[in-house]
Amino acid sequence: MFVNPQANKRILVIDDDREIWKAYEQVLAPGSEDENSSLQRINRLLDSDAARPEDMKSFVIDFAAQGQDGFGFVETALAKGEPYAVTFVDVRMPPGWDGMETAARIRRIDPNIEIVIVTAYSDRSREEIARAVGASDKLLFIRKPFDAEELLQLAVSLSDKWQITRDEARHRTHLQTILRTSPAAIFTIDQQGCITSWNPAAENITGYAASEVVGKPCIFHEIADDISCLKCLSGPDNFEPASNCQISIRNKEGLKKELVINLDEVPGESDPLVALIGSFWDMTEMMALEEERRQSQKLNALGNLAGGIAHDLNNILTPIFGYTYLGLQQTEKGSSLHEKLQVIDDCAKKAADLIRQILAFTCKQSLKMASTDINGVINDFTKMLRRLIREDISLNFDLEDDLWPVMADRSQLEQILLNLIVNARDALVDRDVCGAITIRTAKVSLDPDSCYDITHQALPGGDYVLLLVADQGTGMSKDVLEQIFDPFFTTKEVGKGTGLGLSTLFGIVRQHKGSICVKSAPNQGSEFQIYFPRYNGLVVVDEQRPMLTVLDQGQQETLLVVEDNATVRGMLTEALGGLNYTLLTAENGRKGLEVFTNHEGDIDLIITDMIMPVMGGQAMADKVWQRYPELPILFMTGHAFDAKLSDIASSPHSDYIQKPLNMKDVAEMIRDMLARAAQRQA
Repeated sequence: MFVNPQANKRILVIDDDREIWKAYEQVLAPGSEDENSSLQRINRLLDSDAARPEDMKSFVIDFAAQGQDGFGFVETALAKGEPYAVTFVDVRMPPGWDGMETAARIRRIDPNIEIVIVTAYSDRSREEIARAVGASDKLLFIRKPFDAEELLQLAVSLSDKWQITRDEARHRTHLQTILRTSPAAIFTIDQQGCITSWNPAAENITGYAASEVVGKPCIFHEIADDISCLKCLSGPDNFEPASNCQISIRNKEGLKKELVINLDEVPGESDPLVALIGSFWDMTEMMALEEERRQSQKLNALGNLAGGIAHDLNNILTPIFGYTYLGLQQTEKGSSLHEKLQVIDDCAKKAADLIRQILAFTCKQSLKMASTDINGVINDFTKMLRRLIREDISLNFDLEDDLWPVMADRSQLEQILLNLIVNARDALVDRDVCGAITIRTAKVSLDPDSCYDITHQALPGGDYVLLLVADQGTGMSKDVLEQIFDPFFTTKEVGKGTGLGLSTLFGIVRQHKGSICVKSAPNQGSEFQIYFPRYNGLVVVDEQRPMLTVLDQGQQETLLVVEDNATVRGMLTEALGGLNYTLLTAENGRKGLEVFTNHEGDIDLIITDMIMPVMGGQAMADKVWQRYPELPILFMTGHAFDAKLSDIASSPHSDYIQKPLNMKDVAEMIRDMLARAAQRQA
C-alpha cells in the first residue's frame, strides 16, 4: 500500500506568506475525509488496496514565518523525541535567514529530515542550494504555484520514505548489536572471495582483527589446515553450502582451534558486497573435553583390565621372586645354577617393571604421597642419572634455591626423572652429537589461561613448581609430538622400546594433579616442562628408618600369614620360616580369625592379602583390632584399588606392600613394624 498508516506525519512549513499556510492545511490536513478526498483519490489511483477511511490520518502541520522560528521548532521537536519527517522551506523570507541558510542549519541538527525547497524564483540555482544544504538524497525542489495533488503525493511519499529510512537505520543498529554481541563468529564474503565483514567473535576466536581481514582474500586460506570442505573458496560455480563442517585452524598466536562452520549463499538479489555469509563456533574446549571423556573411559577400562591382570600376574611373580631368592641364598655364587636363578630373577623384575608402567599409565598404581622437595630428589638421584648417559653427554643442573614443596610420591618423581633422562639420552644418541641434557627447577606463578598443556588445556592460575628437562637431540615433528604420550607409541626400532616410557610419565603426572608442556622441533631438541601444584601444607620430614638386610633374623616371633594363593602362601612360609619366625597360615580371612582365636595372645604380627574369597584382609583386620587394637598388620595387595591404601599407610599399626613381593622388602617391613610395636609397649 502506498500510504504507511504508521509513518511519521509531522510536517513543518516555513514560509513568511501566511496565506499559503491555508493552502498547505487544506491539502495536507483537511477538516474531514470523505470518499472523494484528495488523499483517498491519490491512494486509489496508486494502490488498488487503498486504505480505509478509518485508517487514514491527516498530517500534523506546524507553521513558522521566519527561518529562525522554524529552526527553533526543529530543535524543540528533536528534544521531545518527536522529530519532523518533512519540512517545506520557502527560499525568500525577508528580513531574517533565507530558505537556503535555514535549510542548511536545520540539516546540521537533524540529518534525517526530508527538506523540500519551495521557490517561485530562480535567483539561486539548485546546485548552489544542494551544496549549501547537503544530503541531496534528502533534498527536493518544488516551484510555486504548486499543484495540490502533487503536494499531497510529495508529502505522503517523503513521510513514508522518512519512516522507511528510520526503520532501516534501526534495523541496521539492531543487526550490528546482534553481530557485536553474538557468541558466534559471523562473516561475509563478496563475489571476488574477499571478506567484507568480520564480527568481534570472529576476532576473538581467530585472533585477527577486522582491520586485518576485511577487504582481503578469505583468511581461511592461510589459517585452516584443510579447507577442502569449503567449496565456496574454489569459485561460485563449484559452491556447495557448508553445514556443521569441522575444520582445524591455527589462530594468530599459533594455537590450534577446532571450528564448526556453516556457509551459504545470500538469498535474494545479488549483492556485490555480500555473496556468501558464514558463521563458526570455537569447539576446541568442548571437543577437548569430549576427547578427554573418551580417553578417560578408555583409560578406566584399560585400568580395570590392567589391574585385574596385574593382580593375577603379581601373584604369579611373587613365588617366582620368593623361590628364586631362596634358591640364590642356597646356591654358591658362580655356579651354573646360581647364574640361571639370577637370570630368572632379572626377567621377573623386568616383568614387574612392565606391570608397574601399565598401572602408572592407567593411574591405578598406589602412591605414598608426602610433602617433597624436588631438588632433594634430584640431588639424591644424580649418581644414578649419570650412570644412564654416555661420558660425552653433559648433565647440567639449574636448581632454584628455596624451592616450594610439592605433594608427591618420591619414588614416582624418580621414575619421571629416569624416563626423561633416558628419553633425552636416546635423542642425543640418535642424532650422534655430544650434546647436553639440562635439568632445571623453578618457582612459577601462572595467571589463568596463560599456559596450555600438551592437551591444549589451560592450566589453572596459581603457584607451581616447574621441573624442566631439555636436550639437544633429534627433536620431534608436530605429528610425532601429538602421539608421544599414547601407550605403546614409539619411534624406536623394534625391540628397543616398549612405548610405555612417556605414557607412564603422563600417568604419574596426572596422578599428581600436574600438567605437561612439550616444546620440540626436528633437529632442535626437546624440552619437557612439568608443572606440579605448590603444596601449602605443613612440611613433614620423613623419619629415617634403619637400614636392615634380609639376613636379619627374627626373635622367634609368631607370624600369621593369610593368603588364598597356596603357592604364595607356601613361599612366604618357607622364606620367613628360615628367618627364625614361627609361622601360622590360613587361606582366607575367616580361617585367619579362627587361627587367631586359637592362638590368642601368641601372634605378634599378621601378614594378609587384601582380596580373598569368603573374607578379605581388611574385614579380618577390623575384627582383630576390635580385640587387639595395636596388633601390627602388614597388608599385601596386587593392585592399587584394593582398598584405601593411604589410610592403611597412615595408621601406626598397619602398612602395606605391593605385589610382586621382594623378600628383602618384606623382611625389612616386618622388622620395622615389630620394632615400632615394641616401642609403643615400652
